[in-house]
Amino acid sequence: MISNHFRDSVGGPEKAGVGGSIPSLATNNFNISQFVEITASSCVPRSVGRSWKCGPAGYPANIRMGVSGNQLMPNPWSTNTSPVEQTMPRFTLLFFVIVITCLSTHGQQREDPPWLKEFVNKRIVYQVPGMQNVRVKRNLVYKSAGGRELQMDVYSPRSSRRRLPAVLFIHGGRVPPNLLTTPKDWAVYVSFGELAAASGFVGVTFNHRFYTWESLADSQADVMDAMKYVRANAAMLGVDPERIILWAISAGGIFLSEPLRDRPAYVTALIGYYVELDLRNARRAAPASVSDDTLRDFSPVYYLEKAAAVQPESSAKKNHIFPPMFIARAGLDEASLNGGLDRFVQLALKNNVSIELFNHSDGHHGFDIEDDNERSREILKRTIEFIRTHSQVRNNSARF
Repeated sequence: MISNHFRDSVGGPEKAGVGGSIPSLATNNFNISQFVEITASSCVPRSVGRSWKCGPAGYPANIRMGVSGNQLMPNPWSTNTSPVEQTMPRFTLLFFVIVITCLSTHGQQREDPPWLKEFVNKRIVYQVPGMQNVRVKRNLVYKSAGGRELQMDVYSPRSSRRRLPAVLFIHGGRVPPNLLTTPKDWAVYVSFGELAAASGFVGVTFNHRFYTWESLADSQADVMDAMKYVRANAAMLGVDPERIILWAISAGGIFLSEPLRDRPAYVTALIGYYVELDLRNARRAAPASVSDDTLRDFSPVYYLEKAAAVQPESSAKKNHIFPPMFIARAGLDEASLNGGLDRFVQLALKNNVSIELFNHSDGHHGFDIEDDNERSREILKRTIEFIRTHSQVRNNSARF
């Protein structure tokens, strides 16, 4: 199903993927309501943007350069230097290098920088009854690595006596390692956990080590180990280990790569909110220490490309390869990020994946806490309905 706004913009349903190609979603920024199980083998992906800019964990919109609002901090993905930096005396630069080196030790002081204080207490703009009356297991150590204990919080309904699907929320980055308030304790993730529990699921928020470009592999391993911990401790947590839903936020979308590569049957659905899905766009910003192969391997869109290159007997069979997906797009987000997201959606359709796309045409990056309007609430509400529909055990043994 495609909303009337989108149908009108492209001249009819036959141009919207039922016999023709889908126009660039970045060009036609309309409030698209749903794409559900559309076969679009004729879709031709458009080119993606060449730059990738992402603020820490993707929140809020105004900490991302070139999006909206005041610039509260330098863009951590940018390689550009300001005139001040270019003319800074060498001894001053040396001083800063020494200070940064000292702060990078395990004994560094924990603190919340100004950019975090701007939004750390912002909750999602959608509420359901019972969110303040859920049960929470806090600070469970799911893994120790690099001299750190990685923790998670688990939110569950108070009254449930049966095993429930678990929704794991994957935060973005890059996130400084010495934060006083870590991502799982930000109000946005606290309220996400509460929403999941009040809706009849188990919500899991957790910290992972997306500190630098070079920590991509560490972060991916943390995400997989968080899932492993939840499944291994399913009885204690009240979780059905065969029903895991991954909900990625912003640059957290990068870490859908391994689940899309391996496609474990226990991952019954994938959700992405204004997610980065093609890290290859970041080649110019990435340091030389991060290879082209690494950027490719941490691009979820790459695994849809591989699937699209395989020609089974019938394209209708492809929809069993990947789990159902829900993508929420911020229409006012950066073109480079949306370019990768749009390409991902088009390739999902080419693979005949069951996918729903909601475009928030007036939405900013972080619309779930930044844009308090009906469209934001509609998307959040529909996401919960999507989880209810697609939290059943999935039978999938396809590999290539």
